[in-house]
Amino acid sequence: MKLNPIEIIRQHIDQIDQELIRLLNQRAQKALQTLEHKEKDSIYAPGREKMVLHNLVQHNHGPLSQRAIENIFTDIMHECRHLQYQSQKNNQQRTIAVQGLHASFSEGAAMQYCRDQNILSPQLQYHVSSESVIQSLNNHQASIGIMAINNDQGGLVEETIAALNQESYQVIDTVAFLVEQNLLTQANCDQNDIKTVYSHSQAIRQCQSFVDSKLSHCKIVEVGDTALAAKQLADGHYGKQAAVIASAKAAEAYHLIIYHPKIQNLENNITIFLVIQKREST
Repeated sequence: MKLNPIEIIRQHIDQIDQELIRLLNQRAQKALQTLEHKEKDSIYAPGREKMVLHNLVQHNHGPLSQRAIENIFTDIMHECRHLQYQSQKNNQQRTIAVQGLHASFSEGAAMQYCRDQNILSPQLQYHVSSESVIQSLNNHQASIGIMAINNDQGGLVEETIAALNQESYQVIDTVAFLVEQNLLTQANCDQNDIKTVYSHSQAIRQCQSFVDSKLSHCKIVEVGDTALAAKQLADGHYGKQAAVIASAKAAEAYHLIIYHPKIQNLENNITIFLVIQKREST
């Protein structure tokens, strides 16, 4: 069916609009990239914006008037500036205190939260205890804290409950994080050579079936953090007849071997993490 002239023109306009959207978003992305090279309080650069408008007017050959070009691009720069302010606000927070060392499950939950909230390049503080996380918030060393609160198999994290009862805080979000536990060793060895297993009490409970059936000959020692146990094993503090229960990321981070993968009781082993901040006094 042959289109009438106005329909053809409108199709061209639609195509141009789509190209304008693509270019506007490309411009906005470039504006965000400039944040890396700007001082904290120098997003608004009136001299630069005036120069941009001047250059645009010089290149305008109509039919839009100079005033129209100035109005349109003033709005575009305003929206890009607003986007920069929002991005800067999101990124500033954000020193995050996590309950655990590098390669802990709390770190994984923190990074999942940052991806969900579009928080770029967060600064993570590592704390072995829940109480230390809260102290970091109280001392304004971090703006938010992330700590485990409950696991279907391991139950409530008593350490977190105790810490939260002592301090003024507010929960601003939760993170449901898939936890996969692994048995890690320093080198390939026979399972009967393993005499002691170190891990957090929660991790041990989450793997109780494996512990009872495969590690019944071992002494089980509780440690404040799974990643800490992995680091201690890698550093030689536990000896060569030891193993730890921790994440696959901990094996990679501390150059350990995954002797048995995914040893948790539940395949869908979800731990709930709280995202908290200091309660402001009213």
